Amino acid sequence: MVLGLVLFSIGTGLVSAQSDISSLLKTGDESFAARKYDAAWKAYESANKASGEKCSVCLSKMALVKFYQHDEGAALKLVEKAIAASSNPKQHADALATKGEILVMLGDKNDKRLAAAEEAFRNACKEDPDADIYQVRLGNVLLREGKMDEGKAELETEAILFRGPFR
Repeated sequence: MVLGLVLFSIGTGLVSAQSDISSLLKTGDESFAARKYDAAWKAYESANKASGEKCSVCLSKMALVKFYQHDEGAALKLVEKAIAASSNPKQHADALATKGEILVMLGDKNDKRLAAAEEAFRNACKEDPDADIYQVRLGNVLLREGKMDEGKAELETEAILFRGPFR
């Protein structure tokens, strides 16, 4: 009986911790949307600490905050931590896509960062092939790189897949 109460208490504590993390992430998302980047940072950082400093989602969001605070170096370091901390293919794909997004915003047509963004989006597509947004982002980065035929092909494939059920 005592063991059951201990296990229930531990389980309740884990649910409470997850709820706290979700709440912090929601607060961070609301602050980020309102362009209150310092408040968003604090919420995401608290969520990451509550997760034992290994929250891929938190780290990705923290990377975006740093990017929008014009600290690109910190943003790229944080997104690499997010990639390393990912615990499943979806988290890994999301972290890769965040890296790609940051690199796209930093790069121009002849920049190595666009090639790195392309690689990140290709890997995100492999990790989570059902997430169509990664294929769209890949198509867009290919167009920015001047790879018109390949970019159009990616976007057309995605448009055909997307249109299918809505005909």
